[in-house]
Amino acid sequence: MILKYCLVAAVSLLVCVASACNRGGKQTAGTRVFEGTGVVQHVDREGGQIEIDHGDIKDYMPAMSMPYKTRDKSLLEKVSVGDKVRFKIEDSGAGPLLIEIEKQPS
Repeated sequence: MILKYCLVAAVSLLVCVASACNRGGKQTAGTRVFEGTGVVQHVDREGGQIEIDHGDIKDYMPAMSMPYKTRDKSLLEKVSVGDKVRFKIEDSGAGPLLIEIEKQPS
């Protein structure tokens, strides 16, 4: 009987932990990763920044036009103003950082 209660408690704990890990995007050591889609408004290749007018980013922010710093400036070589894009940002508590971007078909 005690084994049954321990098993139920262990399964419940695993479900809670898995549920917490899935909220707010992918998580690794305090860093959350989110995906979004939008249209490129401005590209500052020299400054390593891009402005994207995007839809809601689930569990992170509502639709808006916002500039993002990039981890790697070479990401900005892939896109131009007016391009529809799919992108990933990460946030480790210091604000969003663009880590991936892909031009989408028009």
